[in-house]
Amino acid sequence: MNLALWIARFRGWLAGRPFQWAARHPEKAQRRLLEQILHENRHTAFGQDHDFAQLHDYSAFRRRVPIQDYEGHRSYVDRIAAGQLDALTQEPPFMLGSTSGTTNQPKWVPITRTWQEKMASLLRFWIARTSWDHPRMFAHKTLTVVSPAVEETTPSGMPVGSISGVTNRRAPWVIRRMYAVPYEVATLSSYSLRYYMLMRFSLQRALSCIVTPNPSTLLQLAQLLEGQAQKLITAVEEGNLGIDPADYDAHDQKILTSLAQQIRPLPKRARALAEILKAKGRLLPRDCWPQLAFIGCWLGGSAGVHAQQLRRLYGDVGLRDLGFRATEGTFTVPLEDDSAAGVLALDAHFYEFIPEDEIERADPTILRAHELEIGESYYLLITTRAGLYRYDINDVVEVTGR
Repeated sequence: MNLALWIARFRGWLAGRPFQWAARHPEKAQRRLLEQILHENRHTAFGQDHDFAQLHDYSAFRRRVPIQDYEGHRSYVDRIAAGQLDALTQEPPFMLGSTSGTTNQPKWVPITRTWQEKMASLLRFWIARTSWDHPRMFAHKTLTVVSPAVEETTPSGMPVGSISGVTNRRAPWVIRRMYAVPYEVATLSSYSLRYYMLMRFSLQRALSCIVTPNPSTLLQLAQLLEGQAQKLITAVEEGNLGIDPADYDAHDQKILTSLAQQIRPLPKRARALAEILKAKGRLLPRDCWPQLAFIGCWLGGSAGVHAQQLRRLYGDVGLRDLGFRATEGTFTVPLEDDSAAGVLALDAHFYEFIPEDEIERADPTILRAHELEIGESYYLLITTRAGLYRYDINDVVEVTGR
């Protein structure tokens, strides 16, 4: 067992202890978490506007705080962007997560250190549990596809970006050294160039694990590999990028210059790839990476249609869903392959649920996690330690088991 696998399992075991306790005691865990959120944030602008100091139980919280979507939080987020860091949480956010909105205005979700660490711990638990079923997942390099940690800044100087990029950069050194692709690739402004560089770096090494939320990304990479196989093989052989940096803007040219310094000629690897191309007439990921053991990506909804094509292109690999997650948080942790279902992360957020057929009612039934019924579908409301309160995430979930 290599060091990365040992560390991943140990860190995941630690992260899983509160998760598993909460799963066994859902009502108690959720009550404690809500009380903690209300107490911690009673002096914030939102907390004062909604009398958090006087809310001592769920019933009072439900009466005083209305259900609202992002627009109900936007004015408070705007204050954070302007420098009022205690608008939603007593713990100051260190960045804003960027996600698309329902209007032409973007959604910026506050991210605190405590919240980010909890999301990272859920990922560590997922990795550890996955590694017991796929012990070879860290035998070789890992391809992780992330977004930039910083995409822009607010007028007050707060960074706005992707939590996946932050998690990637803050992983322990022994985990980062397993990455096949340098983080800088995620910061390229040209999407086509970003995809090309993902394949350029991945192709020069053996892969045993791939993790990316959207399986369509992997379909695009497979298409790129087939269409530019000879160009990529030549780049691997000669130890260059295989493209002319002058074809791109100054931002990307600077990144490409740095990336070019991180590669070297690999004629033996190039010959092996060339032989595959000659024998089969094309390059598929399954032939380039026969050691690939595992892919982590979304398996449900529309993503599931794309995921069904992965084994044809990438080989007979394990497929495990990454969980129900968004910029607003990670909500489930899948524990089995070939299923989008996962265990609700009851130690991470406070949840409320509205039966699907009651969403248009003025006074719908509101249920908590321990009150849900198997086989039923519900709209999800979340209250988080990062400052979202009774937040309608506009998603429907189905309860498949306990």
